[in-house]
Amino acid sequence: MSSSMVTVTRAMEYLASRNRLFYQISAQYYKSIVANEIKLAGITERDHVLCIGGGPCPFTGILFHHLTKARVTVVDNDYSSVVCSRQLLKTLGLDRNIKVLFADGNSIEADGYSVVHFALQVCPLEEVFRELERRCRRGTRMLVRLPKRTLKSLYSHGSGEFFNQCEQIVHSRSRNTASTALYIKAGSNYEKSNSICSVNSTAWYSHAAV
Repeated sequence: MSSSMVTVTRAMEYLASRNRLFYQISAQYYKSIVANEIKLAGITERDHVLCIGGGPCPFTGILFHHLTKARVTVVDNDYSSVVCSRQLLKTLGLDRNIKVLFADGNSIEADGYSVVHFALQVCPLEEVFRELERRCRRGTRMLVRLPKRTLKSLYSHGSGEFFNQCEQIVHSRSRNTASTALYIKAGSNYEKSNSICSVNSTAWYSHAAV
């Protein structure tokens, strides 16, 4: 993501983490998106969700837990954001259900998670996605947020052709996130449709969830 977009996004999230009214208003922006993603991937309380890119105020991780009771682990490579997130979760009484790790997304051991979620600002997206796809277990559901066409230049999503071939759910036109793509690693009970996708000439298999 461009440095200006990172700065603005983080500034808004830092404000939300310190101001309860602004937090409540900002959370509404994400609520419908997360609800759509839960429906798309069939997330339940039995899942353990890994969120790549949480920022100072991990709205997505918090909403995943609130709406499904699933365990959530959030990863961010900005230490100040991690410290802020941890303090917010402690204040909200969610620090036992939502963990925040200071690390690069592509260095995480992903085989213990049933769902992996990629924030819009993950960079470089396709590189991190490929590495986590290699590390995660078969049947893992991977959710990738995709920006509006007019905003693609502001994010690290490449051509987006690979993700465009996956099953998607479309969000409100008022959101920066146009849609979320669902990829499920081959060899799962979720296999219902079977379409081959590719990134840099590497074969991938995308499966729609039941």
